[in-house]
Amino acid sequence: MTSAPYMPLYVADYLADTTHLTQAETGAYLLLLMAMWRSGGKLPNDDAKLAKFSRSTARGWAAMRATIMEFFTIENGFISQRRLSAELAKYQEFVNRQVKAGKASAQAKALKTNKPEATDVAARLNQPEPQPEQDRKREEPNGSLSLGSDAKAKISGELIATAVREYNAVAAKLSLPIAKSCTGSRTAAIRSRLGEDGIDGWRDALAGLDTKHCRGENDRGWRADLDFVASPKGFRKLRERCYGSKPTPANVVDLRPARMFTA
Repeated sequence: MTSAPYMPLYVADYLADTTHLTQAETGAYLLLLMAMWRSGGKLPNDDAKLAKFSRSTARGWAAMRATIMEFFTIENGFISQRRLSAELAKYQEFVNRQVKAGKASAQAKALKTNKPEATDVAARLNQPEPQPEQDRKREEPNGSLSLGSDAKAKISGELIATAVREYNAVAAKLSLPIAKSCTGSRTAAIRSRLGEDGIDGWRDALAGLDTKHCRGENDRGWRADLDFVASPKGFRKLRERCYGSKPTPANVVDLRPARMFTA
């Protein structure tokens, strides 16, 4: 199941259902719901772990356990919450529809790639870049070989369109900005990255986006976007895992915040 970026909370319903809870019990219950949402709808029925999830001491959790567990269902060594499970199921259904719609849209755009009148991103990417004077390979200061500028210019519009689509798939999964268009400068930057590192290098850089810092959990609220990935500095940092990420599959096309939910 895809992890939703926001947990819905129906405030009025939540307060009505928890009027009998103490302040400590209310906080512990809400923390358990949040942990359960992030874990895909269930938590282990283990008192030590539940105390940790609710930020309680072992003694504090033992005192409130009976009251709080009335909200949960215990089955096969795990606990779940009926309303939360229903909201997660609705969210996953929405994501599946978006994935299907995204694939259909990508196929439709691919058919327009070579049409000069098309206004979609893929068609714009086919606009030719000015040809440099020489088509050659050059040796970098570290002794490695990279493609010459003319070879980079010959990177096809279809390959660049693929790079943009794959970025958008990862961006949708991680709630990053979706690329709606591709300007000349943006196309040139992507062409340079593909010319130097190929589509495999591009995919490796995209895998580096799955970090808290790139998703906006930083002191500025900054989130990575396509321009950051295509920039020389950003591309290098992502490939070198400067933010401590691990490769992650890119298979979700679009995400939206789920509606707010209750207990």
